[in-house]
Amino acid sequence: MLNFLEKFVNQLTISDKATQVGLVTFAAFGELVFTMDEYNDDKAGLIKAIKSTTCCATGRSIDAALHMARTSCLKFGESV
Repeated sequence: MLNFLEKFVNQLTISDKATQVGLVTFAAFGELVFTMDEYNDDKAGLIKAIKSTTCCATGRSIDAALHMARTSCLKFGESV
């Protein structure tokens, strides 16, 4: 999965005006790895962060991951 993310991100223009990427992992709970504005204009740093992410081994709490993404990654009402 992380190889897919790396290849996908390599195809994107990463910036605060183009594409922003955040990452949440999930197992028994959701865990914020990095927010959507943490790697603006730093594709190399973003890919390094993706490669260094460890995947959780147990559980499938997709609802917790989606809640984490909604409440911690997305900033509604702010202009980007």
